[in-house]
Order: sequence, then structure tokens, then C-alpha cells
Amino acid sequence: MNSIISVVTPSYNQAEFIADTIESVLSQEGDFYIDYVIIDGGSNDGSSDIIDRYEKALKENCRMETISDLCFYVAEKPFHLNRCKGISYRWISEKDKGHGDALNKGFSRSIGDIMCWLNSDDMYLDNAFQSITEIYRQFNQVKWVVGQNCSFNKDGSLRSCTYLEKCRYKNIFSFLTHNYEWIQQEGTFWRRDLWQKAGGKINTDYKLMVDGELWCRFFLHENLYHVHKELGGFRYHDTNRAHLFMPQVRSEMARAISGLARQVPVQTREFAENLLANAPVQEIRHERLNFKIIEKKPKATEWQISEVDFFAYSLKEQAELIRRTLNNLEYKTGSRLITPLRWAIRSARKMVIGAASFFRRISA
Repeated sequence: MNSIISVVTPSYNQAEFIADTIESVLSQEGDFYIDYVIIDGGSNDGSSDIIDRYEKALKENCRMETISDLCFYVAEKPFHLNRCKGISYRWISEKDKGHGDALNKGFSRSIGDIMCWLNSDDMYLDNAFQSITEIYRQFNQVKWVVGQNCSFNKDGSLRSCTYLEKCRYKNIFSFLTHNYEWIQQEGTFWRRDLWQKAGGKINTDYKLMVDGELWCRFFLHENLYHVHKELGGFRYHDTNRAHLFMPQVRSEMARAISGLARQVPVQTREFAENLLANAPVQEIRHERLNFKIIEKKPKATEWQISEVDFFAYSLKEQAELIRRTLNNLEYKTGSRLITPLRWAIRSARKMVIGAASFFRRISA
């Protein structure tokens, strides 16, 4: 079976970063085809020249092969920009109506059974596409996945983060209780049948959170699976729109979640309301409550699916937030009283997690 991964990159005046973005896609190695579509919004900073340079490199080093009525560049000898079975590389540069419109243009041209997008300042990590290909071949029931959160500095170096910062588990109840930060778009991949079921387009009424609104529609149909591997990352720099316009980001997410709440079954909405009301843990059950995990153990040849308990993880998440707050206080005040307080909170967290686990066992 030929797996084709369709990647769309919307871009406008990102000449400083777009070469890194393109290379992170083209250099993916493995048993799959890449259908790469770049939609440039009429940049005037030299972006088009950079995009064209990679097309010329593929033409010079590869032969053409037609698959599913689309032409792919296939490398006949080792070539660092084509290490998979073949690459279709297409791009246009013209005025568009914004981020969502550019994505819709790209996806309407795509053909892959696996879909994703990567903004023109972000990057994929090595072996991301091969991992995704293996997962989708092994698990027919998996419709969309997200890797562990990761990010890059402006110079492209990988930023470090804690385990809980990497593993930001989310499901439909996380969103319905407004705990939505964040499903990392750069590491999210989905099947085309889910895309079609969810409407088959990006909602252009949203200017910043087109991804968050799409996740809400995906949650109406399928569970999200979290892959214990870093797949793609967000690059921090001075002109990130999400950071510059955070109030608008949160406003759009609130609107998207309100739309989700109106469309879910009544029992699902009531269950989320019970979670917000802190109902006793032993009285709460729902088939979509626990987080879905996909991981490959050391030396294993296949991926495995498991679950993480919603309540135990939520307590860890709250403890992590407290820890980071204490670290900030300690840094700002230099207070030595913070350390014993941190130990007390850690002990209390272990007691609460143990109690929650005990109540679930005796009520099961």
C-alpha cells in the first residue's frame, strides 16, 4: 500500500525561515510518498526565489514518476532532499484572503490519505513521517494523532521542556472544560476520511485559531491519540502572530468551544459540566474520558496503544502549574521559604493521586 502524506505550507514574507521549513519536509526519510503544496500569498521578500530553488534541485536530481495521476520526483541516487519513495512538489504565489484561505487552496490540491500542515517558520523533526506511516498502517481505528509538544528557538535550535510540557494530553472533555492549551498543530496528522467527515475545509471565519476550531470539529467524530514522540515544533520569534495577538486567540478559542458544546450529545455536555463542578471521582465514568496514548517501547518493532487516567493526569498537571509558579516566585523574590513549601505540595499531590486511584478501584 502506498502511503501518501499531504503537507500544506501557507506562507507570506517568511524568507528568513522558509528554507528550514521546506528542508524539514523534503528530508523526511522512509517508506512513503510526500505530496507537498506551498501556497505563497504574493510575498515580496524573496520567498518565491527560495521556494523555486528547491523545485529546481528536485528536477536536477530526480526522475519523474506518475502516481494517482500526480507527478512525483523519485531519486535514483542518494539525495538529501528526497529520501522517501517520491515527492510531489507544487507551489503558487498569488494574493489570498488570509491564512485559512491559503490552507484551503493547498488542501483542495492535495491527494494524500494522511494530511497535515506546517507554517512557513516551523519545522518537522527527523523520522516524523515514518513514525506516522507506521502508526496509520498498524491501527485502522486511529484517525488523528499529535506528537509530544516541542519548540525551536529563533535560530532553529531545539528548546528544552519538562515531561508534562511535552505531554499536554487533551481530549473532548479538556476542550469542553476550556483546558485547551495546546494541541500542537505542527505535530498533528489526520486521515483524509476524518477531514471529509468534519467538513473538508478550514473555517475562514477564524483568523488566528483555525487549528483550534478544526480540532473541535474533529473531536465531534473521533478521539485524539497522543504519540510519545516529538514530530514537529513551533519556532519562537518576535513576529509570531499567536503571541502578538493572544487576547484574540483566546476569544476565538472560546467561540470554537461554544460551538463544540452546542453540537455534542446532551449526556456528553452534562458530563463535562459535572467535571467543572468537581463531582466525586468515583461517581464519574465516560468511555471517552481517559487519554489515548501510542508509544513504541525501547527495542520494540511495533507501536502500542494504552490509556492515561484523566484524573491522575489532571492532578499532575495542576501540580506542574504550581511548581512553575513557585519557581517564578523563588526567582523573583529569592525566598528560601519556597523550597519546603514545594516539598509539602509534592507530598500532598502523591496522597491525592493515591486516594483517587483507590476510589476508582473499589468502585469499578
